[in-house]
Amino acid sequence: MAKTAYIDIVPELEEKFSAVLRPGDRFVFSRVARKLVFYSRKNVKGLTARSLLPQIAAAWALLDSAEKLAWSNAGAEMGLNGWRLFVQDMSARIKNSMPGVATPSLLHQSWIGNLRINSPASELKIIQVHPRTYWISRKACLRRY
Repeated sequence: MAKTAYIDIVPELEEKFSAVLRPGDRFVFSRVARKLVFYSRKNVKGLTARSLLPQIAAAWALLDSAEKLAWSNAGAEMGLNGWRLFVQDMSARIKNSMPGVATPSLLHQSWIGNLRINSPASELKIIQVHPRTYWISRKACLRRY
């Protein structure tokens, strides 16, 4: 979003400007924002062709009721239903070329990774570095509403 004070539009571009942008309140917080428009049928076809949902829906259909219940329980930990958590996890797997379907966990959801050890290395050390001081020096509690 661009902050603006005053805009002088060339008459030839005024129609195009009005079609895609909308001005905000010029007195409180002057800005120009993108106008929310509906997608054309051509653009919708392009979006659905690139969508991963048909592939993910086919994988969801192959799960039995116990696995779907496990996804629902894991999704409840994040405030999602099982289908949404499954879509989140599977889309990350597909984008990162990771095969298979994950096993849902109540401890962690949807953060996946793949570590490869190539020759001549034979082991891998993972560390998490902590600074000496933090901006917040007290325990932060998470609340779900």
